[in-house]
Amino acid sequence: MPLSTSAQKLYNETELPTRDFVRIYNTKGKKINKGLIISYNDSTLVLRKNYILQFIPFKDIATIKTNRSFGHSICIGGGIGSVLMAIILISNAEKGDIIGPEVAGFIGAGIGGIDGGLIGCIAHGFKKMEKYNIKNNHEDLKTFKHEYNKYYIHEFTSKEKLDTY
Repeated sequence: MPLSTSAQKLYNETELPTRDFVRIYNTKGKKINKGLIISYNDSTLVLRKNYILQFIPFKDIATIKTNRSFGHSICIGGGIGSVLMAIILISNAEKGDIIGPEVAGFIGAGIGGIDGGLIGCIAHGFKKMEKYNIKNNHEDLKTFKHEYNKYYIHEFTSKEKLDTY
């Protein structure tokens, strides 16, 4: 029993690192990369995308946007809503009804998808999204580096250390 208690205590006291999602744009406004911030130094930003590290020089970056896009919120809300409504209507439908469980599932998925998408739109309005124009504004670059200081590494000495993230 003491081993279990100490492991639980260690788990509760250990702060697991959370990663922030960003989208990276060039000077033409084209998205050149996206992913979770792993680290950065004075010249390079390191992102993880599909468990592959992406090294992006700050000189190639014009804009950094935090969080996901508007469409992502709609899709997540619509997906959750459609599944929930389909399950609810299927569980309440019976075989002998005019509308059987299959049709009730399709109707529920459609209604829930629309409702969930609307809720996703509303929820997106409450998200704190930030945009850093680092190419034209050195103050935005300083602000970005200050707010994401927890990821700062003076120099990348070993790729293996970064691969653990």
